[in-house]
Amino acid sequence: MARTEPPVLRTARQYWLGLSLAFGVFLGFFTTVPSPWHLVNAGAFLVFIVVHAAVYGQVKPGLQGKLAINSASFGLLIMILIVAAFVSRDSAFSLPLGIGLAVVGGASMFWVLARRGRFYPKQPKG
Repeated sequence: MARTEPPVLRTARQYWLGLSLAFGVFLGFFTTVPSPWHLVNAGAFLVFIVVHAAVYGQVKPGLQGKLAINSASFGLLIMILIVAAFVSRDSAFSLPLGIGLAVVGGASMFWVLARRGRFYPKQPKG
């Protein structure tokens, strides 16, 4: 018998997968692209995050002040990966390190979000 999951959980996983993929791509590009383009990459990443959250209903007045994750490991993971991207920029090994950071960053971010992330489903209108 096929295992089914509730629509809210499926939507949450799609949301977390989009965030994780965007974070992995951001780390990979940030590490490998030349100097002026890493700022464009960072800006595009921030715009994507805001638009992605708005599409999935995670940006609304009722959620102001509520954390999306209940763990310090999330912030620590992001900080370690971004520092690694900064340190490895403009080195002789920036391409393989960028690819590695992209894969590790995206996979670990999805793992953390799937375990500890919070998703606030859209309220039905009516």
